Amino acid sequence: MEAHYFEIIRRALAREGFEAVLNDKYRIPDKLAAIRAGLGRYGKNSVVLTEKFGSCLMFVTVLTDAPLKPTGPAWEGDPCGGCDLCLKSCPTHAFPAPYKVSRKLCITNWLWGIPAPRDLRDKQENRLFGCGDCVRICPKNRKLEPRTSYPVRLEDVPDRPELIPLAAAEPEFFRKTFAAFPLRAGIDALRGNAVIALGNTADEAGIEPLRRTIHHKKLQIRAYSAWALGRIGGEEARNALREAKSGELERAVIEEIDMGLLPSPARH
Repeated sequence: MEAHYFEIIRRALAREGFEAVLNDKYRIPDKLAAIRAGLGRYGKNSVVLTEKFGSCLMFVTVLTDAPLKPTGPAWEGDPCGGCDLCLKSCPTHAFPAPYKVSRKLCITNWLWGIPAPRDLRDKQENRLFGCGDCVRICPKNRKLEPRTSYPVRLEDVPDRPELIPLAAAEPEFFRKTFAAFPLRAGIDALRGNAVIALGNTADEAGIEPLRRTIHHKKLQIRAYSAWALGRIGGEEARNALREAKSGELERAVIEEIDMGLLPSPARH
């Protein structure tokens, strides 16, 4: 979808004799670029608010040599006023103050592959990609109406993929199951999210795929799998942990296994 829109912009500028490139190489912060362009202002949750679309947007930066006329700020003053619903809605209390976010506590950040802290993994619940609690509760998004038509072809992928087969699935299964945008996080990140979700559902049906993922080549996925088996509990899960420990060399994973083998109140 992003490439489709960029190509429209690139061709339009090319007809006028100008060049345009995507931001991939230059890594200019998209949210900051949007604010500098006058499209919106930061909300208290550090997400860009716009008057027409609230904060339900994703920005893509295009660089061009076309002489564009600069615009002023989207509106003057504080766009949030006294509202702080977004700050209170965060499951992990990732906002130390208005307009500031602690990335290490942000669930969305973890879902892109940043290690989720052990004591907060339960807050991730069964999310596979994206949190958005602070966006959904924002009053500026309440009057938005869902699209009825789209300017591009939608991807034919499920809205809620089945969790049990996902954790230990082959890469091709992920490519058929997820849209292009979440796949940017990488299959290992999505697999890790599925493993944590299995631990949070505590369904014994998750033990079998976790028996496989606890031997995954990625240390983080093995560690998550040990944690998830500990959350599920029971003798079958404990046997899987013991089997994995016998061949594990990484201390971080061994520690997760040992925690998973502790009695229920301690391992959580």
